[in-house]
Amino acid sequence: MDAILLAGGTCRTDDPLFPLTVDGHKSLISLGGKPVAQWTLDAMNASDCVERVVIVGLPEGAAVDCPKCAARLADHGGVLENMVAGAKALMQWRSPQENCISVSADIPGIRPEIIEWLAERMGESEEDLYYTVVQRPVMEARYPGSRRTYLRLKGAEVCGGDLNGFRLGLALDDQPMAARLIATRKNPLKQAALIGLDTLALVLLGRLDLEGAVRRVAQRMGMRGRAIVSPYAELAMDIDKYGQYELMRQDLLRLETGEI
Repeated sequence: MDAILLAGGTCRTDDPLFPLTVDGHKSLISLGGKPVAQWTLDAMNASDCVERVVIVGLPEGAAVDCPKCAARLADHGGVLENMVAGAKALMQWRSPQENCISVSADIPGIRPEIIEWLAERMGESEEDLYYTVVQRPVMEARYPGSRRTYLRLKGAEVCGGDLNGFRLGLALDDQPMAARLIATRKNPLKQAALIGLDTLALVLLGRLDLEGAVRRVAQRMGMRGRAIVSPYAELAMDIDKYGQYELMRQDLLRLETGEI
């Protein structure tokens, strides 16, 4: 299976993370002696299930190591645009009916076995989109104080993961709803409102379970989708705020010294 590293995005000068960046590029923030993006690339380099990687969004000349890199593309301006660009590049080698995984550059806790776990789950069914979620107790047990945003559903509170899978051919489809959902990905209630006021009402009343939520999203977008509940909090621990950067810095240090 092939992978897309989503490494685009810059910080504004007034962002607390800006002083840590290289010319504003979040994916090049130094963490534990190497860029944040390198931690993610190291996991893909070491994963037996990843054959090639397309890197999207790193500035020209960024020093990262990825023997599996098949192409490096410029930032196309947004998460969806970068996913589409990466998928189109991979279709030089793959059929539109084949799957790939997409990985945000800023999840430095990711490990090869987590990528392989997702690949195995994707092999269990034929979908257009495989979306990972982490339940709140799992997230808070692994990363106390991570300040994630949770969607409260019937029987569970979940946050979205930054390691997902999709059918390459989706890049050839016109999906304006996908663009709007990605644009509001940090606000689950806004996403529910986009899907429909009835969905928003069910979420607010706690009457919509995870399977029902996925079914409604898939129907609205005209595709087959599956939410995969992850036992790994690492795939949802991205670095958006300074406190999350510090949390991950200390966490990686404890891993290095064997405290975890």
